[in-house]
Amino acid sequence: MKAASSNNTPAWLSLDRDAGDLEGQVYRGIRDRILSGQIGPGHRVPSTRALASSLGIARSTVVGAYERLKADGFLEAATGSGCRVAALSMSAVTPPRERPASASAAAPQSHPMMLEPGVPDLEDFPRGPGPDTSAVAREI
Repeated sequence: MKAASSNNTPAWLSLDRDAGDLEGQVYRGIRDRILSGQIGPGHRVPSTRALASSLGIARSTVVGAYERLKADGFLEAATGSGCRVAALSMSAVTPPRERPASASAAAPQSHPMMLEPGVPDLEDFPRGPGPDTSAVAREI
């Protein structure tokens, strides 16, 4: 069995153990490098065992980060060939554009805030006199 080499582990990935959420730190560290173009499409990322060993963390932490990266489309995995950086579409790399302030200010508001805690939506409540329930109330 071949020992995991530390030359596959990224030197730029360091963890702040006091900050907690080690899985999130691994996820964000790799994701940010992918988005900035420092790690390009097709680049092979370290195995979960090698990365966990070099960072001194549990393998399950790295597995969780890799699973999130795969779920978000940053990594792709093929059985027996490890994980590689996925080719990203521009919509995944480019943050969504914000609406200009003038457009949102000019848009008329048809209703006030639709959901407010503790305030019922009276839109669908029946209006006017309802059925005569006095007879039912007397029977009870």
